[in-house]
Amino acid sequence: MRKRYSIWVRERGSSREIELCQADTNPEKIAEAAGKKLLRISSSGRQYRIKRYDWIRIVDNGEASKVPHIRAEEPPGNAGTSRGE
Repeated sequence: MRKRYSIWVRERGSSREIELCQADTNPEKIAEAAGKKLLRISSSGRQYRIKRYDWIRIVDNGEASKVPHIRAEEPPGNAGTSRGE
């Protein structure tokens, strides 16, 4: 069974982590490519390029499931959602 990895990043100026993607193989190459992403910022007529992500982290999720994800679970009855019934 293959291993599954998540790539977590923090965008510049943000204090929260977000999951950029999941990968089955070569997470290092994906993380390296994400580290090369740049933002273009213009200020007072000048343009600057800064790195998009402050840091990048690879997390081992363990073994990948062979069962495909089919559908999301129904929300509980008290979730405050209406189904248009």
